[in-house]
Amino acid sequence: MAFDYNAPAEIFAGRSMRGPRPMRYQRFETGAEALRFAIEVLPRANLLGAILEANERRYWHAEIRKLYDSSNYPLPRKEPESEPEAKVQSAPKIQPTSKVQTAPKIQAAQKKSKKAKDKEHATVA
Repeated sequence: MAFDYNAPAEIFAGRSMRGPRPMRYQRFETGAEALRFAIEVLPRANLLGAILEANERRYWHAEIRKLYDSSNYPLPRKEPESEPEAKVQSAPKIQPTSKVQTAPKIQAAQKKSKKAKDKEHATVA
C-alpha cells in the first residue's frame, strides 16, 4: 500500500539518548507536513525513536527518512546546510635538540633551591 501524503498523520517523537524527557506528540493535517517536521525540525536524537502514524499504519525512523526522500514527496525540501570546509593546518616542524633547555629564570630558581638544600644539609651535619 502506497503512503498517502495528503492523509492526516501523527508523530510520536522518541526520547533522546541524552536523558529522560517526555515523548512529544503532534498531529498534522497531512503526512507530508508530518514528514517535514520529523526530518527538518526534530533533533536527530529524537528522530531515532520517532514513530509516524498515518492510515492506521506506523512508520519508524528509517521508513520516515525514505518517505521524505521519495520522489513522491510533494513539498519542497529544506536545502541541506553546507558545512564549511575544515581548514587543516600542518603542525609546525620541531627541530630535535640534543639536550633539554630551560628558561633562565627557572635555572636561577633551581640553583637557589640547590644552594638552600646544601646549606640545610651543612647545618644539620
